Amino acid sequence: MLKEKFKLIKLDLKDWHQKNSQNLPAKILTIKDKIIAFDLKGETADLMEGELEEYHELSKELSSLSTTHSSICWQQSRALWLRERDANSKFFHGVMPSRRRGNAVSCFLVDKVLI
Repeated sequence: MLKEKFKLIKLDLKDWHQKNSQNLPAKILTIKDKIIAFDLKGETADLMEGELEEYHELSKELSSLSTTHSSICWQQSRALWLRERDANSKFFHGVMPSRRRGNAVSCFLVDKVLI
């Protein structure tokens, strides 16, 4: 009985995920295009009350989707880091001393005198 309920919950979560968080970049671009269209229309003429409300709703939805997308990207980067661990540490530890040498200031030229 409990196992079947968990299966149903899993299916519902899967459906929710597909509706809300898949293909977020395309959804964000679509909303940005709509907002740009409203901006262009607003430059030439005043927007109607309904158009203003839709504009504000689109702005809120864009903000929400952007936050969700950045959260998902951050979580994916953390998951990748946990899988990969410090695979690049040898490379980065080799690069850092050369960067320090390149960024160091060894002397100054002041009034044609090398200090």
